[in-house]
Amino acid sequence: MGFDLEINGVMINFPPNVCRSRYRDYCCPGWTLKQATGLCIIHYRTGPCYTKVVNDMCQGQLEGVVCTKQLCCATVGRAWGHPCEHCPAQLDCDEGHLKNIHSGQCVDIDECEAVPGLCRGGRCINTPGSFTCECARGKSRNPDTNACEDRNECREEPNICANGKCVNTDGGFYCICNPGFIPTQDRMSCIDARQGSCYTSLTSDNQCKNKLPIRLSRKDCCCGKNMGKAWGDECLQCPMIGEDARQGSCYTSLTSDNQCKNKLPIRLSRKDCCCGKNMGKAWGDECLQCPMIGEDIKFYVTQVKEG
Repeated sequence: MGFDLEINGVMINFPPNVCRSRYRDYCCPGWTLKQATGLCIIHYRTGPCYTKVVNDMCQGQLEGVVCTKQLCCATVGRAWGHPCEHCPAQLDCDEGHLKNIHSGQCVDIDECEAVPGLCRGGRCINTPGSFTCECARGKSRNPDTNACEDRNECREEPNICANGKCVNTDGGFYCICNPGFIPTQDRMSCIDARQGSCYTSLTSDNQCKNKLPIRLSRKDCCCGKNMGKAWGDECLQCPMIGEDARQGSCYTSLTSDNQCKNKLPIRLSRKDCCCGKNMGKAWGDECLQCPMIGEDIKFYVTQVKEG
């Protein structure tokens, strides 16, 4: 805002950001004169940049960052300066761009160069109008600090340790498995090690028959030397082998709600996907889940060679 000053009994109004000396009026430090209007409106003051505003209070000051208001507000800032000023709702350019004072064109900002400390603990990658943080496994960009910080997988994916309890760690997590289940080698999932009936054949209406005299895990029954056709009290059918040469997508992992992800670049039979070296978690357009496996199971990876 401007101000009024009485000089020799006369009240004189000074425009915003104009300072007065004994000899002349001039733009205050940090402000510059716009020749077209004669007003001091384009400023180059530097100050702290804040990433959020809560109840009109500026929070989330970027550590070690001192920049202009234009740069702060066009990148990651929501408020700027001391005293703090909220960023305008409408900028001269789209987010991630600044207007070139010579050409008047909006140009992309390389946030990785312009804003020190972005993606601390990871790698900053500039993109048109924005940037991304490449963080280590188990970490992601915190939108408030813009640093790579630990992800709490247990909170983000409540079912990540199905049949067990998830324990978060710095940069990862591990599972404590329920009775009857054992952890995988990486301790990131629980394997069904429960023993059940193994059936070597099915009736014409897919009822289980010819039960083996020993109880096995589903993996041992379906993928081991016993060549089971179905397993368990529910008569869960095993992946088919030999006559079933149908090829399909093989997925190496599942989401927390059991949706298929991480598809292999080749198509495989269900048996090759689930029981072979690819160690798939699910197969086919139907996302049929594979029997689970673990190194602690007696018949682990007794692989059947076709042909």
